[in-house]
Amino acid sequence: MKLALQCLFEPFLTRYFLFESVFGGFITDEEKEKMKNELKRIFCIPSDKEIDGIIATAEQEPFNTIRTPADYERLCRTVEFAERTGQDLGITETDRLILDQKREATAIKSELFKQGRNLTEETVYTTLLNSAMNGSVGAMTTLGYMEYHGICVGEDRHNAFKRIRLSAKWNDLFGNLMGIAYDEENRRDYYDVLYTVLNGAVRKNSFAHICAFTGFKGECAQNKTAKILERAFGLKEIQRDTYDHGFASAAFSELIPIEDKEKLLLSKQQNTIAALADIPFGKIKKGTFEFDGACADRVTLVREDEVDSIVQNLTAAKRCSDAAYRPLLVICSENYVSHMYLRMIKDGAEGSAIAEIDAASLTDHEFTPTKDNIIISVISETKSASTLIIIKNVEKLSENQANELRKFLGNEFRRKFRLFSPPVSLDLSGIRFVLFAHGKNYITDKLCAGCDTVETVSVGDEEKDRAIDDIFGQCVDECGCRGITLSDECRPVLREYGADDVTEILNDAVKYAMCGNITIIRPEDLKPPRKSRARSKRGIGFGQIGGGNEEN
Repeated sequence: MKLALQCLFEPFLTRYFLFESVFGGFITDEEKEKMKNELKRIFCIPSDKEIDGIIATAEQEPFNTIRTPADYERLCRTVEFAERTGQDLGITETDRLILDQKREATAIKSELFKQGRNLTEETVYTTLLNSAMNGSVGAMTTLGYMEYHGICVGEDRHNAFKRIRLSAKWNDLFGNLMGIAYDEENRRDYYDVLYTVLNGAVRKNSFAHICAFTGFKGECAQNKTAKILERAFGLKEIQRDTYDHGFASAAFSELIPIEDKEKLLLSKQQNTIAALADIPFGKIKKGTFEFDGACADRVTLVREDEVDSIVQNLTAAKRCSDAAYRPLLVICSENYVSHMYLRMIKDGAEGSAIAEIDAASLTDHEFTPTKDNIIISVISETKSASTLIIIKNVEKLSENQANELRKFLGNEFRRKFRLFSPPVSLDLSGIRFVLFAHGKNYITDKLCAGCDTVETVSVGDEEKDRAIDDIFGQCVDECGCRGITLSDECRPVLREYGADDVTEILNDAVKYAMCGNITIIRPEDLKPPRKSRARSKRGIGFGQIGGGNEEN
């Protein structure tokens, strides 16, 4: 047998012996034969007389009686005694190959199933599941194969793929070969890992055999993370058969540059790597910010210039490169207009991860370059490095906070953002910002320099009726009382107020109508805004709007 093929045949035998020993009693002889042929396909083992002869020998006595390490040791003692007494048992190279792989298989089984010999389908599954969750790569791949084929458990391709992909990323041979056989969508990734891992003359020939057997003719590239993992295995930083979740979180992060990964993961600074475990880097993905400009058609007030400016900025944020992106600052004198555009933006960015923050609640500590930084906290929660971060009331930021936020508005700063603790660089260039300010002050002036700015106008007289209908509809929806209507007589009264005052008046009126079982709100049911009541010398209550003159 060629050495290139033997590098695949030996792990094939180990896996076949393990599977046959673990759940061979729960499948028929026909299913067992199918399993053997399927494993041959996965490990790219061709059918020829020599290979089939070795497999046939392994299925006969005394090899087929070896189920545990004790069985193996017992047979070895018998062979050793016979050799010492001059008996010729005719042990061939094939026999020794089978014995070696039996030893490997029984050792793996003993490690996975430490409790007892009497395995049931349920104990096989639960034991493997617990071991996989604790990081056993052997359990992951065994369970992935079982779930894919529905052995001892219902067929579950979704979880099978999760385990196959996880073990494959950990440079496991069987995981990558199963990925090539089953996971068509990500086949190229598995080839790249094997191309990186199967180094050296013989192993490269094994990789060439895999490509030829599976019909792959594309070009492969070095997987830099897989290369780091191989070095870490060699330095004993991590174990090949144990998935280290803390190490993996940093190794597979799309945010950490490969140079920083190499310095961090090969530095033997376990405390630093452990500190990264609090930040789910491995689960945070870089993607594409999505925005649907059709949201402009659903805006209540017709303001072409303002709407077009906002839509153009966010459409450019979707299309242009990270380096050309500019954040958006929307300055509104009225909360109603601010909320209208906030709804529009969230509607248009529905396909992207969105985080909404009130600047008034932020502290200086949340702007420090640590894992508590507000940007890091947001992407840890959304699990996306392409999150749209909406910060409201930015005019309430302190000067120091505004200065720190200005840094984040710069593309280069986000692309090379460096944490102080733990010391690692992160690529946050995929983050998009929309800032909202209620009016202008020296803080907004600071922020304007790094943003595309849209300054809105207050609701005009010709827009009042549209705004009134919109505000009333929102109040009714929030209170869950769609049976309440607003009489036309209320409109002249409400037109005398700004949009924010109208919001307060109608919100109070709807709540009052609910309590009094009123179905139609009339002028006498309207209550002045609170700031007006505070200035009034007369008694306050319903019916004060439009009714009589205030005493001087």
